[in-house]
Amino acid sequence: MLGDDDVTNALRTIDEANSTTTLQRTATAESEARYYVALSDYQAPVGTEQISLKEGDIVIVLSDERDGFYMAEVEGNKGLVPVGHVSEYKPIHLVPLYRLKLTN
Repeated sequence: MLGDDDVTNALRTIDEANSTTTLQRTATAESEARYYVALSDYQAPVGTEQISLKEGDIVIVLSDERDGFYMAEVEGNKGLVPVGHVSEYKPIHLVPLYRLKLTN
């Protein structure tokens, strides 16, 4: 028969495993995410799936280009952004240290 300590330890082990799995998935998803930056302001037409951009917005591309648009997320809003208004970049925390050029 299992005691209270056995049940508590089993639940703790399950929680730790779930937490680790979630962290691994988050890290993997972040390293595979495609980050872009908005090159200019863009006002999305009303009544479309497009989302507006402000120059410098960080855009997370969710799918490959289709008909001149990416499905993307900007500040929690998902929608279409025009390919010509964004440029791909890699956030500094995702660049391996050996690729950084350090200068004095």
